Amino acid sequence: MTAALGFALATPSYAAAQTAIDTDRGTAYYAGHASAAVILGVAAALPARPRRGGSWVWGGFDTSVQSYFSEGAAQTSDMLVMLSAVGLPVASQLALGVDTSLGNASVVYAEAQAANLALNRAVKLAVGRPRPYVSVRRNNKRVAAYYRLAGDDAYVSFYSGHSSTAFTAATASSILFSLRSQDAWQRHFAWGIQFAVAGATADLRVAAGRHYRSDVLVGTLAGIALGVGLPAAHKLDLAQVKPTELAVGSGAAALGIGLVEILRPQLNRNASVEPPSKTSWVLLPAPIGSSPGVVAFGDF
Repeated sequence: MTAALGFALATPSYAAAQTAIDTDRGTAYYAGHASAAVILGVAAALPARPRRGGSWVWGGFDTSVQSYFSEGAAQTSDMLVMLSAVGLPVASQLALGVDTSLGNASVVYAEAQAANLALNRAVKLAVGRPRPYVSVRRNNKRVAAYYRLAGDDAYVSFYSGHSSTAFTAATASSILFSLRSQDAWQRHFAWGIQFAVAGATADLRVAAGRHYRSDVLVGTLAGIALGVGLPAAHKLDLAQVKPTELAVGSGAAALGIGLVEILRPQLNRNASVEPPSKTSWVLLPAPIGSSPGVVAFGDF
């Protein structure tokens, strides 16, 4: 996973004209991209039932996790994904000041997350992959009880929305931070903390028994692709990101994953089953001071 991270972020310079992060792009730009983010976000939040597709696995890479089940790990991943998607990006960007560059960063970030949520929702509904615990529910009364409460949520395993959201956040927010800050220490710290949280969030979904490893891998790659692709689509200069920042991000993601793997046996021991939480939220643009920002609303 971390090797893929380093490869995907090693983006070449663009021949097309690039725009500085602190350039005022005009009313049409802000209105158009804010509207696009709103439309994508609303589309992702619309209620719909997934198809109930057949179970499929990628060999031992997936079957090895079918016995995992932890409500504590699931709840922790819910908290971390909010920290990753909202808390860390907002805090880090506001720390650099409220100015034109914050407005530009907010538009790019909001659009990246809205695209992530819409794409993930569409794939989940179309594929209808059963979650890992579905295959073992008949042999475990505790899991069987949870399955009955889960309903359609038991059939949206592919691909992991927590993973794609966390890695979209870590990638886009870290890139945008690097474009706004000239402080090398701050930049490396931002990459480290955001990718460590993203890695832990993703692997907790496996430890919780909510996703196969392949769900998390695809979600991670999708998040990185969107986190790189949206700033590039806005013609921001990704060449300003330093190779050492990519290395710190990759290492931090591996650290987050490794810590969860070390703790996983404890997370899955004597885990209680509670009704599945009903989460339905979306990130949308909103004013922060005199500049555009992003807020999350819905049921958490």
